[in-house]
Amino acid sequence: DSLVARRSDHPGEDGSPVARRRWTIDALRVALDANGLTGAICSDPNERADCDDAQPAAALQRFLAARKFDVRATLLMIEAHVAWRAATLPVELTLDIEAGLRRGKFFAPPFRDLGGRPLLHVRNSHFDPHGRDLATAVRATVFAVEAAIASLPSGVSQCSVLYDRSDFSFRRNWDFEFLKAVIGCLQANYPERLGRVYVFPTGGVASMLWRLISPFMDPRTRAKVVLVSSDLTQHLPAEAVPRRSGGPAHF
Repeated sequence: DSLVARRSDHPGEDGSPVARRRWTIDALRVALDANGLTGAICSDPNERADCDDAQPAAALQRFLAARKFDVRATLLMIEAHVAWRAATLPVELTLDIEAGLRRGKFFAPPFRDLGGRPLLHVRNSHFDPHGRDLATAVRATVFAVEAAIASLPSGVSQCSVLYDRSDFSFRRNWDFEFLKAVIGCLQANYPERLGRVYVFPTGGVASMLWRLISPFMDPRTRAKVVLVSSDLTQHLPAEAVPRRSGGPAHF
């Protein structure tokens, strides 16, 4: 612990932000080695391919960013993440997981947003809080996220989400407990994997529900959510806009 404090408080050789960040990453490497966690978070093929180190800087930096580059807090986060991975992954494609995926709550169309990030499409109208098992629904989400990360193209580390509220019914589809559980799981275990969330369409009801769910997001995640009221082509290429939202895409 004292080693972590000494290394993370060091200002870096020249005091520049780049040097301070490099020292912080090195401090985290030392702390992970000391706790038997060498290579524990490197699960992205891109990150593994980019360097020979068992603890690539890109992977460490994602977790550090989630904890404001506090090495001690990041170490605790990674310890919890490693325990979660051991208990959770890989997600076995059981019949109930497969059935949940077939409901079409989320899938990956062959499109990117205007920032070049692959798009994960979420159909809010397919949520079923009355007929789902919460743990199974969260595991199905993790299965989809792991598949999306495994298929990231070279040089890309984030996905974006089109949160499609078309045909949404508050009575049938609002699933507060599921959203809270998924937000908590993804924030704790997939830091900095989210590029943007485009919520569409929006209005008075969407704004009210956003006020309910946004307190469960950390500020970095909250800042990535975009409530889109009219024109999705400000954020997505025209060919990625679903037909039901005024575009040509059939999904």
